[in-house]
Amino acid sequence: MRPVPPSPMVDAWQDRPQDDGIVDVDKTQLTEMTARRAADGPDGRQLGAEDISRILDLLFGTMEEAGTIAEALKARETVTLGSFGSFQVSDGDATFRPGVALTEYLRDQTR
Repeated sequence: MRPVPPSPMVDAWQDRPQDDGIVDVDKTQLTEMTARRAADGPDGRQLGAEDISRILDLLFGTMEEAGTIAEALKARETVTLGSFGSFQVSDGDATFRPGVALTEYLRDQTR
């Protein structure tokens, strides 16, 4: 597995107020942080906050419309997002199984 470089987003998380070590990030904050990271990308392509928000809505859905992940799960498909992890249905409930890379990153065990 290739090493995961330090993320500039980590600094953004650390600058946020914390309560009992838990940081809640809402969709607006996630969108803004992702848009800032996309703007710093080496490929020159720009994604604005509106683009990121739309992508999140399409993937995860809104109160009015299911996202593509929910639709796949309803069809009894497993949705795997690389080494991040996978979503699946177990006994009628959606579950998430973290991938190896995510687990290693959270435990500061990246190579």
